[in-house]
Amino acid sequence: MQKNGIDNIKPKAILTTADMLYDYKRKTIEHIFDCDVFDNYSGRDTTLQAAECSEHFGYHLSIENAVVEFVKENEDVYPGETGKIIITDLCNYAMPFIRYEIGDLGVPSDENCPCGRKLPIMKSVKGRILDTIIYSGR
Repeated sequence: MQKNGIDNIKPKAILTTADMLYDYKRKTIEHIFDCDVFDNYSGRDTTLQAAECSEHFGYHLSIENAVVEFVKENEDVYPGETGKIIITDLCNYAMPFIRYEIGDLGVPSDENCPCGRKLPIMKSVKGRILDTIIYSGR
């Protein structure tokens, strides 16, 4: 749109999902459309969903749909630490997923969102496990 000079499409907001929303992508979308961008996270095989609110403080976890764990080396991670996202789906009665390792990394938070909602917060999504390079320092 920017390259072709299209500037007459002005939505109230844009919802993104399915790919990592990097800061530079968010800024570009907000600049071109002149509106807020709200990122969403969804489990591709589960009913887990998480979404940003107007505060952009993190992702509110939809805990009515799933139990979400953040684990590293079979131990729960501390708030602010990156861990594998493990999901127990509460809505799929035909094929339940119990402690399903979805393949994504996320960072839980113990903070409360300024919006006042009491849902737990996932501070950020860090990407796919297979897309992560770990430097061993050697």
